Amino acid sequence: MPLTEIHLDPKSRIPLYLQIKEQIKDLILKDILPEGKRLLPTRELARILGVNRSTIVSAYNELLAEGFIESRVGRGTVVMKKKPAQESDYNYEPLNWSEFFAYFPKTNHYSLYRDSDSLFTQEDIISLGTGVPDPKYYPFNDFQKIISKLLKEKGRIMLQLSSVEGCYPLRETIADWFNFEGKSTSPGEVLITSGSNQGLYLLAETLLNPEDLVVVENPTSMNALRIFRAAGPKIIDIPVDETGMKVDILENLLSRQRVKMVYTVPTFQNPSGTVLSLSRRKKLLDLAYKYHVPIIEDDPYSKLYYERIPPLSLKALDKHNNVIYLGTFSKILFPGLRIGWIVAAKPVIKQLMPVKRLVDLHSNTLEQHAFYEYCNQGLLEKHLQKVRKIYAKKRDLTIAALKKCCSNLIDWNKPEGGYYLWCQLRGGLNSTDLLREAFYEKVEFIEGKIFSTKEDREEWLRLNFSYLDEDLIEEGINRFSKALCKLRKRHKIGSSKEVSSVKPII
Repeated sequence: MPLTEIHLDPKSRIPLYLQIKEQIKDLILKDILPEGKRLLPTRELARILGVNRSTIVSAYNELLAEGFIESRVGRGTVVMKKKPAQESDYNYEPLNWSEFFAYFPKTNHYSLYRDSDSLFTQEDIISLGTGVPDPKYYPFNDFQKIISKLLKEKGRIMLQLSSVEGCYPLRETIADWFNFEGKSTSPGEVLITSGSNQGLYLLAETLLNPEDLVVVENPTSMNALRIFRAAGPKIIDIPVDETGMKVDILENLLSRQRVKMVYTVPTFQNPSGTVLSLSRRKKLLDLAYKYHVPIIEDDPYSKLYYERIPPLSLKALDKHNNVIYLGTFSKILFPGLRIGWIVAAKPVIKQLMPVKRLVDLHSNTLEQHAFYEYCNQGLLEKHLQKVRKIYAKKRDLTIAALKKCCSNLIDWNKPEGGYYLWCQLRGGLNSTDLLREAFYEKVEFIEGKIFSTKEDREEWLRLNFSYLDEDLIEEGINRFSKALCKLRKRHKIGSSKEVSSVKPII
């Protein structure tokens, strides 16, 4: 019986009933517990796991509320049946976008996470956490010439108010990028935003209500989690493996639950660096069509590839306009010039415009025209060709330094693009304790748990390789390694002092 194999960690910050609930849900989504399967009575499972019966009752109540199980008279608690399967040759019915718009605005927005930057204010801290481009390679001269010319020739226009949807030539350029990839797109389907973060915020304001269900990847962008938590919907995560989101588990979920939207970073995902395979992209789109679900595709990194060109974006592959695409210049040019964009069906853009106008009237006019000129002069691709080589070298230097200093204590991936190494600590170490040690060694990174809906990835962490000068990378990893070795030593000493005892888990 799979339920007897549930593993509980009494030292975890996650309550025991939630640990039990999440593991049972995982067994259901993977079809290890098939529909109609009878679960163990609460009293019996409590005895097996060594917990109070009320803990099992709370776990079952959570699963009941989310629609994964049901109580039947005479049969006990059983796994809920899936929705009836639809035929593979179904007739596609276009989305009625008005069904997805939120019916009241959200207030009291807040962040559940502290900003890790506040812990590291000293100038001599080496940052392995900052997810931005290297300022050394910002194209200052090109932008200085472009902005000077714009101010000289069109200064009065550049410094006036502009349209909420954004500079038309820039929207036309972005639309042409998708047209080049075979996706017919017009400037009217593009809204310029003050960075992609604002774009996701506008979408959350426009599409989500507190009782809605949003699907994200696990792990996923910490900024996305902040925005979704502020909007108030229920968030369910789908695991990510080496080829991206596990869409088979997503399909199982969609067959049981009414999902409002799926959020994904399919290309060089933050933080894992994975790329959703082409076959999974097609499967994900097919699920979106079948179950009538919009997809939010966040794509800040796809142009930063270091080996193979990644698959086409979901938006470029989308046949029915189910995908809402978020793009940004922040990761490939200047993070401080907050220019991003949304590409979506016209009804979505129309609904977003008054929300955007409420937030900031419009994005910076001068910056929009400067980015257009930069792209129009062919400078963007030249810049990308340059930084791809630079960041690939930095990635390899970071990995070489890790191999040299601490390969026996940590594992990592080798991403084919983006900014990050996704790392897993060995030997029971956790990244929160490591961050404290790193503070004294004057180096920082990002804890893995803030990329999880449950904050349960305590042995994971994210290292950035784009920001540091090459000569600082090895020093940064040396400091990181010293912190890791000190933590390992303390961990061993602490383990040797533990006294064995047997007591119920409550």
